[in-house]
Amino acid sequence: MPDLERDLALLAVVVDVPEERALVPAVRTRLGQHDVRRHVVPWRRAAVIAALVLVAGLAATMAVPDARTAVLRFFGIKGATVIRVDELPPAAPAPPEFGESVQVREAERVVGFRPLLVAGRSPDDVRINRFSPYFVVLVYGEPGVRLRLIEMVGGAIEKYVLTRQPVERVDVNGEPGIWVRGRHVVSEPLGLPRLSGNVILWEHEGLTLRLEGRFEKEQAIDLARSVK
Repeated sequence: MPDLERDLALLAVVVDVPEERALVPAVRTRLGQHDVRRHVVPWRRAAVIAALVLVAGLAATMAVPDARTAVLRFFGIKGATVIRVDELPPAAPAPPEFGESVQVREAERVVGFRPLLVAGRSPDDVRINRFSPYFVVLVYGEPGVRLRLIEMVGGAIEKYVLTRQPVERVDVNGEPGIWVRGRHVVSEPLGLPRLSGNVILWEHEGLTLRLEGRFEKEQAIDLARSVK
């Protein structure tokens, strides 16, 4: 270390060091310019970007008739969306129940919440998928299925209904719901899009519920209100 200090001292004798510059005025000038740009340029840039995004979005929407219908006319709740279309997309008939058949207690252990039951009745079948443990399917009325209740805390359900098809917002024990009457196409977390019949969807304590069956609106609401 003493050798290094000595060498530096000798170097200072032979090296010309430039005079100290007054940096404060220059820095203040640059900061002033920065403040002006910060208040003016980003605002203009944001306005231009917003306008371009709006124009591009409208152009893309108007270019596709089906997309225009879907954007302008839809109903949605948490985890589920009902989209109006002029023509139903291709779909398979209602498939056999998917997943693994388990007891209610095992379903609760896998999905992490207690499955709710229709009117306190025990379901004839309970289905889960251990690779997607965020929803459970409860089936009532086997072998001829009368009710199918899906309960989920994740994923999404999309329903495609015709433009003139009855779709209404309903109230289920103070929670928002949707009533869909008639043949439509449903896309669920697992499986291919399939044909579906009358359905009521609603929210309850963080869950999205979907009850499908051979019922009309008032009966569907009564059944949904009984789910506990």
